[in-house]
Amino acid sequence: MAKEKLRICLGCGETLQFSNPKAPGYIPEEVYKRNNVDLCRRCFRLQHYNEDKLEYMPADTLTKILYDAKKKKAVFAYIIDLFNFEATFDKEVNAAIRGSTVILIANKRDILCKSFNDNKIKEYIAKRASEEGLEVKDIIIVSAKKNYNFDEMSASFKKYARGKDIYVIGATSAGKSTLINRFLKNYTNYTDRPITTSCYPGTTTKLLRIPVFDNETIYDTPGIDSKRSLIMHVEKEVIKAITPKKEIKPITYQMRKGNMLMFGNLARIEFVDGPRTGVTVFVSPSVEVHRGKIANFEYLKKNLIDRKKIKPISQKINGYEIHTIVEDKDTKQDIIIAGLCWISYKGNGQTFRVYAPKGVTVAHHDAKFQG
Repeated sequence: MAKEKLRICLGCGETLQFSNPKAPGYIPEEVYKRNNVDLCRRCFRLQHYNEDKLEYMPADTLTKILYDAKKKKAVFAYIIDLFNFEATFDKEVNAAIRGSTVILIANKRDILCKSFNDNKIKEYIAKRASEEGLEVKDIIIVSAKKNYNFDEMSASFKKYARGKDIYVIGATSAGKSTLINRFLKNYTNYTDRPITTSCYPGTTTKLLRIPVFDNETIYDTPGIDSKRSLIMHVEKEVIKAITPKKEIKPITYQMRKGNMLMFGNLARIEFVDGPRTGVTVFVSPSVEVHRGKIANFEYLKKNLIDRKKIKPISQKINGYEIHTIVEDKDTKQDIIIAGLCWISYKGNGQTFRVYAPKGVTVAHHDAKFQG
């Protein structure tokens, strides 16, 4: 009797098993025997119910993987999050893959305003990539959730791989696993070669090996740790609140000297000086934004934050860092709090003061995705 072929979880790459619920790759026996899902219980719950802690690749492991892949002339499919760009476009990763063939996959197009132009988005990403010294072969705007532009992504893989391995890299928060699973659903008929996994030498990190097309193989790597994003500093319930699930509806506030915007207790942006300015806020609709006066902050903290009358509220934040931004340009500008929001405005000599949790990136750039 032929030995039954081992089946692999398409989410994490572990061998499926139904004997030990506490071990990797566990799937209930009745589900395994139905043969209609190749996801372990952990990955199934993660994908359908968001029930799991985020897990990331150690930095030294990632560096070794990227170095070895670069030596064999692999192509890097670099997944970034269009909403959380600053935290998922990683400087260490950028440095490691510099000089390689890089395809930037900008995910979560469905979150951005429909009025944004894809070509403008690509121009912004290309500019930022150039600033990082990356020679990007292609930039593909996709939505894994909406199955948007996957044929273009597939065509780019074919064009630039040409028999080379493709390493998919990116932060877990960028939607990398969702994108890979969508790709598998769309293109599994290209080859009947088996999906396999391997432990990277010297580690317990799993690489998911996915044969695609005729000669190319995709390696899906575990997610990159992004401590600069707010999602790494707050509770799971707060992560759900600050992560948009549908198109963001921007709101414009007229700000005068002495005004501020509070985002729950997660952050605040103070308008310290400058002429009256319209600032447009891009943030998840689950985040309550309160406009008030800087002079009234202690009163607002006591009555809104301490009494939890503004959401979201995180108990994990342990102090804030102050970032002062003095505007010296007269063009459209953005202030970004990684993982939470960005605000856009026309530069005119303003001074802003941003309070964000310690370790969270606060950035100031030319306005992204807009004309």
